Amino acid sequence: MSPITAQLYGDPALWDNHNGPTEANGNETVLLLANEERGVAESESSGGKSHPQSDRSLPEEDEDPGPQQQQ
Repeated sequence: MSPITAQLYGDPALWDNHNGPTEANGNETVLLLANEERGVAESESSGGKSHPQSDRSLPEEDEDPGPQQQQ
């Protein structure tokens, strides 16, 4: 890294949140603090919705799918 690049990216002021108190800039610390203030819990979810009733339409691996026709 060149000395000029190191000066540009080495300045801690560049990493501060200049967006405002309610807007995160992607800094993980800022995001965690903002979530704690709002009461948002950390989640291990992948973001998908779970529909347990729709899963019952598929037969379980142990269930017999019914008589199969042989040709």
